[in-house]
Amino acid sequence: MGLARDIIFARVIGAEALADVFFVAFKIPNFFRRLFAEGAFAQAFVPILGEYREKGSQAAVKALIDRVTGTLGVSLLALTLIIVLASPMMAAIFAPKWFFDDPAKFAATADMLRITFPYLLFISMTGVAGGILNSYDRFAVPAFTPLLLNVTLIAAALIAAPLFDEPAYALAWGVFMAGVVQLIFQLPFLHRIHMLPKPVVDWQDPGVRKILALMGSGDLWCLGQSDQSIAGYYVGNLPAHWQCVLAVLFRSAFGVAPGGLCCGHCHCDSA
Repeated sequence: MGLARDIIFARVIGAEALADVFFVAFKIPNFFRRLFAEGAFAQAFVPILGEYREKGSQAAVKALIDRVTGTLGVSLLALTLIIVLASPMMAAIFAPKWFFDDPAKFAATADMLRITFPYLLFISMTGVAGGILNSYDRFAVPAFTPLLLNVTLIAAALIAAPLFDEPAYALAWGVFMAGVVQLIFQLPFLHRIHMLPKPVVDWQDPGVRKILALMGSGDLWCLGQSDQSIAGYYVGNLPAHWQCVLAVLFRSAFGVAPGGLCCGHCHCDSA
């Protein structure tokens, strides 16, 4: 599905000026996602949730879920608002070359980041929902959910892109909607197991504090696995994302097994 998405992207935005802008604006929330969704947070939340299920009552488990979703949700909402308001600063950090050499691309990156960054809030809460469902042996739903990202982006490319003067902006809105769709999709399944959260902000809750402590030990590892250079310099005339795609395809065919791919200094998000 990820390959189909990239093929459609190549037809819709190809190597146009804003193609790399979109990929950078998409990679920035994905960078933070590795901390708050399937990264350090998941490594901390799932074991604690399992511990509460083994030793505590159903009410205690539900109370933990309510407080985790409330505390994480308000934190991510605050972070999202800050980044949306300070998007030029974030764009300068992740795309410094454009800040100095290409003001038009830099301005477009800051604008597009305001659209794509809220994806972090939605996908992180989706990660919480997936962790809960996995803990209750509902593995199929979290496994299927990432496909909705590609389905939504493909729909944005085929349906919405022709309506925009700059098709890349349609894809940015597709990222936003993909986060919403993935989160909403999981809510009915949480309701079925009586674990649909009622968010409560409580920084002093013992479970929340334990998760935060575990997250602190995992943050550096997750950062080490993240992209160290996102915009970078180009080789030839291809945008950086397509360079990465071609490198992955070449290495999968002639180098290493597809399940163990690692693309040097770039990373192609296929989720």
